[in-house]
Amino acid sequence: WTPKTYGEIFDAYRRVWNLLAEQLASLPEDERKCSADILLLQARGLGRISNLSDMVVDTLRMLSAKALVDKKQLIKTVVEFLRYADKDLPAETRQRWERLKAELVGSDFPSMMQRYVGMDLRVDQAQPQLEKLADQVVENPSLVQPELPWLVTEEAKNGLRFGYELGKRDSGFSLLPMLLSAQREASENSGAYFLGGYFRTMFDTDVPLWEQEIERLVEDSKLNVLIPLLTRYSRGMTDKIGLHLLKLAKSRIISISEFGVLGPAIESLSDEVFTAWIEFLLGFTDKSVVSIALDLYQWYYVARKLAPALPRNLTFLLLTHPSLFEESDGSWFDPTMVTYWWAEIATAFLNLDPKKGLELAKLVLNHFGEEGSIFNDDPDICAVLTEITKRSPAEVWDHVSKLLENQNFSRTVALERWLVDRESSEEGALTLIPREKIWEWIDGEVDTRAWYFAHVFLPTTLSAEEWPNSLVREFLVRYGTRKDVRSTLMSNYSTEVFWGPASLHYEEKKQKLLRIKAGEDNENVKRWIDEYVDSLEQDYIEPAKMDEERMSL
Repeated sequence: WTPKTYGEIFDAYRRVWNLLAEQLASLPEDERKCSADILLLQARGLGRISNLSDMVVDTLRMLSAKALVDKKQLIKTVVEFLRYADKDLPAETRQRWERLKAELVGSDFPSMMQRYVGMDLRVDQAQPQLEKLADQVVENPSLVQPELPWLVTEEAKNGLRFGYELGKRDSGFSLLPMLLSAQREASENSGAYFLGGYFRTMFDTDVPLWEQEIERLVEDSKLNVLIPLLTRYSRGMTDKIGLHLLKLAKSRIISISEFGVLGPAIESLSDEVFTAWIEFLLGFTDKSVVSIALDLYQWYYVARKLAPALPRNLTFLLLTHPSLFEESDGSWFDPTMVTYWWAEIATAFLNLDPKKGLELAKLVLNHFGEEGSIFNDDPDICAVLTEITKRSPAEVWDHVSKLLENQNFSRTVALERWLVDRESSEEGALTLIPREKIWEWIDGEVDTRAWYFAHVFLPTTLSAEEWPNSLVREFLVRYGTRKDVRSTLMSNYSTEVFWGPASLHYEEKKQKLLRIKAGEDNENVKRWIDEYVDSLEQDYIEPAKMDEERMSL
């Protein structure tokens, strides 16, 4: 069937839409939810079509009246429609959607609370209303009591901001006992958004009072588990509370993972208390726990530009923690962020203790590319190794060359990628190594290493300007008498991607070689160029011309 008019298209939409909407009430719960999600998802698009907009509004009103869909989802659908509606939306259509919004949201206190505190809205949309609601609560605290059962749960999506506004207006924090009582009675989906926002105001305005109230919660068996979140949302803490958190963790009252949420609050901790935290975390073998330590350490020292204050011994213990070099223990961690945090800390550490930097590099290189280790050819890790190589090139090469001889496949591949780095615009770390050290290594077993080095490590530059001082030229000067070296280099230079006519590409390459030869005085180099030019003519240029001629017929 192919519609002939827009009217037929709209009629088809109506039949399918109404069929789904009419059957919704009789569907099993899982199918009803799926079908309702489809209707809400399509409402924004179909609601813009004048011939279909009334149908969509009527259906959304029906879904609300029969409670077939969560009211928050309905409100979100209508609000987003109006927010993103075209400017040329007919005034009558917009007015009908605005009326539906007013019906769904309501204007009484409970409705406004559900709308602006219960939903995660943008600041510019919610802020004025949050302030008005907070004013109403301060004037008449009894208004908020019926809302507390859901305000102290995860349902209060915007509870953090509302709690903050309420705290700013609650002189002397007189509402705190009522809020804590409600939090103790919270259901299983207890959440700390609302109370956390309230405590943030307290921390901003009266740190001693905040500390006193948090200390009281330490002995509260129902609420002490919330202290990490309340501290995080407060965006600060005192040493006394930092030590309490440590005791709660050692007593297993709070999970070790709770330290992972405390980053925004650690700036006001003293070095002594923060060090105690890190020493505690480093006592675990879980990679996830050590990743938390790395995150906090990077936040406390590097992000705050306090790198000169890094404790050297503790930093080295953190950077070389055994779990970072081992296969995953099954605990969850984000390898991308862990390598970033590690690299940030390591970079700061190198400036304080260059000698330890070489020791760090050797340890990393020993496990480079191993499965489960965080140390692979990730750009952040490679950047640290490259920086150490700049400072100690000969020593790093001595270690790397021994590792290349050990035939560990995954590690060798990772080392090759780091040393050459063909995938980025930056030159690999191999360019930092003194060439005499490279020749010394190759000469140690020239029959196998000359070919291997040519195959893996030599760049493929044909720039006449770069050629005279290039690594590949000097390599040919020394080892160009070997046929395996010359053929391997030709193969390297012929492995490429290009666009356009093949014959033209290979002819341009040939001319580059001839220009290089014109300024060349070494017989080994000239011999390789002659052989490569002959190969280009016979194996590439002529066959390409023949193929192109056939394609043009």
